[in-house]
Amino acid sequence: MEQSQVKHVPLKEAVASVRVQHRDRIHAVARWSLSDGHPVPMEHVALIIAAKGGLDGDAETLDHWTGGDVEDLPGAIAWWCEERHTMAPPGLAASLSTYMRFLADQQVTGGGGTKRRRSRPA
Repeated sequence: MEQSQVKHVPLKEAVASVRVQHRDRIHAVARWSLSDGHPVPMEHVALIIAAKGGLDGDAETLDHWTGGDVEDLPGAIAWWCEERHTMAPPGLAASLSTYMRFLADQQVTGGGGTKRRRSRPA
């Protein structure tokens, strides 16, 4: 019997719906990361958001991160990518680090929104 070959899906295509659903957040992260000197690809942010949503099963908890969430994220990313026949990109760990700094800088809260930006000392 011949096994059917599974077509590899480019990450950009795999995260397309996530990019649409979370466009404002992803663009905010991209702008912030550029100004921070550590630009992240929007596909990386979309993948992190998708995998985080998969951990909780709820997009409303995107801003609630625990040590366990960070620890479980690599497995969630691997599962998400496998389910969609795509691959996690190189450099994703650095993008996650930048995303965590973005969340801290924005004082993101659990209600799915962001509070005012923390002022930096002069």
